[in-house]
Amino acid sequence: MKPANLFRALMAAILSCTLSLGLVPSAAQAKALPPKTSSCAGVWVVVDTGSASTVRCAAKYSNGLTALKSAGFTVRENTPGFICQIQSYPSTCTKGFDGYWSYWHATKASNGNWGAWKYDTKGAKSYVPKKGAVEGWRWNANSTISNASAPAIKPPKGYSKAKVSLTGTAKVGKTLKAKVSFSPAAKYTYQWYRGSAKIKGATKSSYKLKKADKGKKVKVTVKAGKAGYQTVSESSPAKKIK
Repeated sequence: MKPANLFRALMAAILSCTLSLGLVPSAAQAKALPPKTSSCAGVWVVVDTGSASTVRCAAKYSNGLTALKSAGFTVRENTPGFICQIQSYPSTCTKGFDGYWSYWHATKASNGNWGAWKYDTKGAKSYVPKKGAVEGWRWNANSTISNASAPAIKPPKGYSKAKVSLTGTAKVGKTLKAKVSFSPAAKYTYQWYRGSAKIKGATKSSYKLKKADKGKKVKVTVKAGKAGYQTVSESSPAKKIK
């Protein structure tokens, strides 16, 4: 074997051995995105890598960065306030404009539909999200602010109307019925309560009052579910039973 070929073969063997022993560090592997949620009592958070996306809910949202972390995402900044990785994506924390995480906002209209994404100009540490709104993060590879893409998804739609009330006489032996007004209509499940405690087995749209209910307050909570819509729970005003 010629000296040059022998040298290349030797270097290849050394490199192979080094990699097998784990002596050469590899780029960080992106973590799986957290699973989607269909209900939110705080601020919605969307993360879109360009190849995968998810919708989450933040219980804390004093600013956009807090909301992102509260929704269950790991975050890395290369300079204060400038996010370079979400869930270890991309694999390297770049300081240039080979790509970046763009930041967006959208609000829900009275009919339950989401408005258009609006590009943020304040920064995640300066912007204060509003309850019920959605924050969006989208990885833009090889792009700049002028041609950044918005997230490809939004949270589930909301209902334009969601109300539950009771009909019937609030007296032992009588039957109370749940009157449900949701728009659009959905699939409903029911749970009746005596005070703050669930009434065992009372999971239908009506409930016959028992002796144990006398002098107590009874109400029903209705959970609505529909494909493409948020999962919403609404309770009726309570009635004191005679």
